[in-house]
Amino acid sequence: MLNTTGERTLIPAVIPPHSSHIDGVVSIPYYDRLDLLRTLQGWFTLIVDCYVKATGKSNLGVETAASLPVMPFRITAAARVLGLVCLTTDFRSLWNAFVSDQYIAPWAKDDPRLDKSYFSLIRMPWQRQSGLRPDFARRQALVELDVLCALELGLTLEELCTIYKIQFPVLQANEHDTWYDSHGRIVYSRKNGEGGLPRKRRSKDRAYGIRGGKSGIALGWEDIRLMREGVVTYTYTDDTLPGGPFERTIEYHAPFDRCDREQDYAEAWRHFEREKALGRT
Repeated sequence: MLNTTGERTLIPAVIPPHSSHIDGVVSIPYYDRLDLLRTLQGWFTLIVDCYVKATGKSNLGVETAASLPVMPFRITAAARVLGLVCLTTDFRSLWNAFVSDQYIAPWAKDDPRLDKSYFSLIRMPWQRQSGLRPDFARRQALVELDVLCALELGLTLEELCTIYKIQFPVLQANEHDTWYDSHGRIVYSRKNGEGGLPRKRRSKDRAYGIRGGKSGIALGWEDIRLMREGVVTYTYTDDTLPGGPFERTIEYHAPFDRCDREQDYAEAWRHFEREKALGRT
């Protein structure tokens, strides 16, 4: 099923071996992992998503899927795809199939929330750190895949920004009101299910605290958004793992800020054009 009015319409995922699903999902088996990575380099992007939206179809069928572009394999793009996908041991074999000492273009954004040494992990077999986990880093990887795909297809920066502004108004609204802490964790988002604090405090929810201050209090995003320093904590009972339940505390480190996708596109565009001029993407 395709939701043409949601944040995204084409929502790809990689299903690990020995899994199954109901008929409400379309799946494509890949006998060559390289072809899988080439497909995902495009399918994760707003550009290919825009094409699917433009079909006006309410279901993704085999014919539509077969018509979508498959990118030439580029290790710089593939490394970002692998980081997004390979979060658990189920994907170890996929990561290990692409262990390489080839040059991978670094992050296009100079930000302390992005680990500058991250792409060196592609030289080593899968480990827990191989998966891109911080919210900020995952978003940046998707932004950079958009730019890499646009460059591959011969689009301009203006055309990429137009696709974003015209075809993805829900994503635009969500990004405008999604805030990250100084460690790259989403502290508040208008998008349901993104985690973080509620917009307004809920008097019955006294699981929050401020390090060095009160604990067991109710807090909302509106209470903390202007904090320039300090740590907000959220403590809850986690019963999702074997051996549970156990108490977990999440920390949000001030200050908080949001991203501008068009600015990030422009910065990434300049970065990858320089890399391309040097023959390194």
